[in-house]
Amino acid sequence: MRSLHNNSNVPPSSQGHSQAPSHQSWAFDKINVLQSDVATTKLQLDHLKKTMDTRISNHENGLTTQINALNSKFDLKFDTFKREVIHSISELRAELKQHTWGIIREVHRHEVQLVWRVFIALVGVAGVAVGGAGTLFLQDPVFQQ
Repeated sequence: MRSLHNNSNVPPSSQGHSQAPSHQSWAFDKINVLQSDVATTKLQLDHLKKTMDTRISNHENGLTTQINALNSKFDLKFDTFKREVIHSISELRAELKQHTWGIIREVHRHEVQLVWRVFIALVGVAGVAVGGAGTLFLQDPVFQQ
């Protein structure tokens, strides 16, 4: 950009106060040059702004696409993980149920054995009691005659 204080473009004869119209012409030329420079700079800045807006928009679109792809990937992995966890829980429940039924069967078997042992013991005691009572009954002097 050119400065208003740069007198290098003005011929030496027109630098004095005696030639006011040429000095005004020089000032108008400088103003026109500055206006042209400002307009050119404004166009360049507008172009730069549009270019940057386009680049930013492209980057935003690219990031949005990548984020969506990652979201889909994470959703898929999370769904797979969720299904695996649910499947593992189901397997554990089935295994626990199987072990529980095994324990219940074992307890029932022991209960049956215990009932039979108690029954046999009671029958034995009853037999001894009846046998002993019979022996006592037979030893009664009334029956000995």
